[in-house]
Amino acid sequence: MTTKNRFLSRLKRRPFWLFLIGIALCEAFSSSPSPAAPQGGVIKQARGTVSIRRGPQGAWERLPVPRGRAVRPGDALRTGADSWVVLLTGEGKILLGPGSEMELVARKRRPAWRLLIGRIANFLYGQPQSDTEAGHVIAAAAGTHYHLSLAGDGTGTLIVLSGAVDFGTTREAGGPGAAVRVTAGFESSALPGQPPRPPAATDISRAIAWEAEMDALSLPIEYPTARPEGDLAALLSSGQPVDWLKAGDILLAQRQPEKAEEQYRRARKAMPDAAWARTAFAHLVAGEAADAGEAAARALSAAPADPEAIAASGAALLVQRKTGDALRLLEQASAAGQPEAMLYAGLAYLRRGDLGKANR
Repeated sequence: MTTKNRFLSRLKRRPFWLFLIGIALCEAFSSSPSPAAPQGGVIKQARGTVSIRRGPQGAWERLPVPRGRAVRPGDALRTGADSWVVLLTGEGKILLGPGSEMELVARKRRPAWRLLIGRIANFLYGQPQSDTEAGHVIAAAAGTHYHLSLAGDGTGTLIVLSGAVDFGTTREAGGPGAAVRVTAGFESSALPGQPPRPPAATDISRAIAWEAEMDALSLPIEYPTARPEGDLAALLSSGQPVDWLKAGDILLAQRQPEKAEEQYRRARKAMPDAAWARTAFAHLVAGEAADAGEAAARALSAAPADPEAIAASGAALLVQRKTGDALRLLEQASAAGQPEAMLYAGLAYLRRGDLGKANR
């Protein structure tokens, strides 16, 4: 199956979020809940300004290194402009978007997440049912993917991307009652003190584009697309630079970008212009956008017509939000048959909110 067909089949088979984060974040977003997850959450990825309040009476404290921090009942998180947080929970993952605030409320049965302002994307992987509040409304679901937002005027809005969600009022607001079931491709909203409106069809590509705007979530670095074969130990002990390149590819496929980059650097001592494109992909997998850009520029300078170098440059530009320039290079590399470039071009179109072109 070609990379392009894999793009389409993934889109059709599963919640789009699972494809979007792809392999790139599998290490950061381990699907196995951490010990802290069942009674709260663990910050697995973050960007920008992130603050935490420990306990209902605690003071807000900025987190210089949010990743790995536990969020316990009574705690709250706040994001600044152009900032976001991904939390691993006992039921799945939550993306807290820019300019948002959310707290974990203690409950007798289990803690519940409550959105205070802003927007979240919630990815639930199965049972048990999880309840998430936003103002006077509550979303109850299991095994779904949805967005929940709370505006400054208290309006709560639910958009469902996959599965089904029961959307009603909280007990504090006189619920549970007046709930509606919202299925994939539909949305509902509720004004303060009012029950939710009947579900209405909506264009979920807007929600997908919102997720794609989160930099680290927009580019599943899947390199190489075909898993390389070979005896890693034998390749590492070989005296041939070409074997070191192969070893680097194997390590990169195993999600070990730092070790892969070591082998590419080793090979370049004998072959100065070799492996710059692969080095760029290794930096992208590691989340090192600036280093990826430098390596991609070296690759393109050494081999301006090489599809791999062109694709690496396009991927680096995409991570840097230079979507137009990225698309020009990615389309060029795709036309030359470079498989990774097809995938990244699709994601670039998603960032623009163009689901039609992404799905070509």
